[in-house]
Amino acid sequence: MGWGGGRGGGGGPLLPLFVVGFLVAMGVRATGWVPAPVLGVAAQVSSVLLAAALFALGTAVRVSGLRRAGPRALLLGACSTVLVVGTAATGMLLVA
Repeated sequence: MGWGGGRGGGGGPLLPLFVVGFLVAMGVRATGWVPAPVLGVAAQVSSVLLAAALFALGTAVRVSGLRRAGPRALLLGACSTVLVVGTAATGMLLVA
C-alpha cells in the first residue's frame, strides 16, 4: 500500500510505495552520504535486477496469445517499440 490508499476509498493508492522509496533513495544519494564503492556495487546490482525483471517479463509472453492477437496487435507493439526507442534516442542526443 502507499499513501492515500485509505479504507473505503475506491481505486489504488494516491502515491505508490515504490515511488516513495525511489524519492527517498534519490534524496539519500544526493546528500553524498553514500560512499563511492557502495554506489558502484549498487549500480551492478541494479543492472542485474533489471535484467532479471526483463527476463521474467519475457518468460510470461505466450506465443499462442500473440498469434491469437493477430497482425494488427503485433504492428501496434512494433510501432510502440519504435516510438519508445526514438524518444529515448532523441533524449540521449539532446543531453549529450
